[in-house]
Amino acid sequence: MLATPSAGIVASDLRSHLFKPTWARHYPPLVDFRGLPILRLTVDWDTGVLSIAIGVDDGEVAVRASGLRRLSVVWAFPGAPNQPISRVDVGHEKLNIEILGGGHISIEASSIEMPDRH
Repeated sequence: MLATPSAGIVASDLRSHLFKPTWARHYPPLVDFRGLPILRLTVDWDTGVLSIAIGVDDGEVAVRASGLRRLSVVWAFPGAPNQPISRVDVGHEKLNIEILGGGHISIEASSIEMPDRH
């Protein structure tokens, strides 16, 4: 007997789910960060929690990382006005944010929470 998807799952949805890379199945649709400014980067060294506030049209969203193991921040133009994000790569326990005009933020943590689309 063949297994069939539950009534709530459409075959095309199941196919697209099965052919995604394993890591992509565990992440929700993400906010598109390109062109958005980083407002704040906060680290609580005692608890190993990092928060990055990113400006969006209706306020801000936060990227949170806990179990912080590694953090690298390169700001290309210290003291210059904030530059927008040009690229975000997220993977298993890693996050890289590239900033337009140079600079990046690289994070390794046991848990990285990305904001959902809204």
